[in-house]
Amino acid sequence: MISGVVRSVRRAFRAYRRWTDRDLIAPSSRGTSAMIPILAVFFLAYVLGVRIEDWHMAMPLGALWLVWQAWAFTRVYHAIQVADWIAAKRYEREGRYKLPPEYRDTEHASLAARRRRRKNG
Repeated sequence: MISGVVRSVRRAFRAYRRWTDRDLIAPSSRGTSAMIPILAVFFLAYVLGVRIEDWHMAMPLGALWLVWQAWAFTRVYHAIQVADWIAAKRYEREGRYKLPPEYRDTEHASLAARRRRRKNG
């Protein structure tokens, strides 16, 4: 009984996590995945008739939600960095040789920016 509940909660959590990752990666993202749980809390409070004075009890939930969103953002940011690094290495290995001879000594833009940052400080 309990294992079935845990399994369904885990499945829902993974589905929401995948949706959050896709939502945060999308260039036209408005952060919908971050807003839906907050709106759900407001809706639940409205349905239950919670008074404004009792909202201080929701602060720990808000803090946990902030930690969750920060963790999700760092996961997505790291994935983007890794993908950019892979693309830069692939360009260095293959892409630059597909260019005309006068442009073969170029380098990937993000690698050049990293090199400049290291050089300047």
